[in-house]
Amino acid sequence: WKNTMLINRLAKPSWFFERVHNWSMLVFQVSYVLWGIASDCIFPTAHAVLTVAFLGAFLAHWVITALICIACMGIANIESVVTTYVACTASGVIALGAIPRIFLTLNDVIGIAIFPNWNRGLGSYAFWFAEAGGLTLTFGAYPILLLAVYFFPQYRDLNHDGQYEEGEEELFALFPKFDN
Repeated sequence: WKNTMLINRLAKPSWFFERVHNWSMLVFQVSYVLWGIASDCIFPTAHAVLTVAFLGAFLAHWVITALICIACMGIANIESVVTTYVACTASGVIALGAIPRIFLTLNDVIGIAIFPNWNRGLGSYAFWFAEAGGLTLTFGAYPILLLAVYFFPQYRDLNHDGQYEEGEEELFALFPKFDN
């Protein structure tokens, strides 16, 4: 949520895109939590539906996030660069990992086995690995951004005025200051 709020604060997207951005994150997180509760062994249908729901919301959220960053802040902004790389990498990793599942689903829909069954041996772990990798990038997006700005402090100046304002410092603080 911190990264979503940060992007909305910095980019100032239109009311519509800000809502879509927030709702895609909410749908992703709610369906992800419910997916974790509905195990495949006990609730196979709910687990399958929630997998599609959280991955769809995940993809929608990253596409909207990248579009907002590039359209509103430009590609040279550190937030846009980190977000675009994380969005492309996370979406690509999950898409590649879904190939064995997509093949099985297509074979079920068609009614005959045209595509190979890669859901055995190491192939059965491809979906799990891709899911874990993509989600790790998603949950790590804000820490990645903080580390990028920590190691490259010149990118902390978002409005390029040569000074670090209190708001810019607050956004990228590794160790935030709390009011007493």
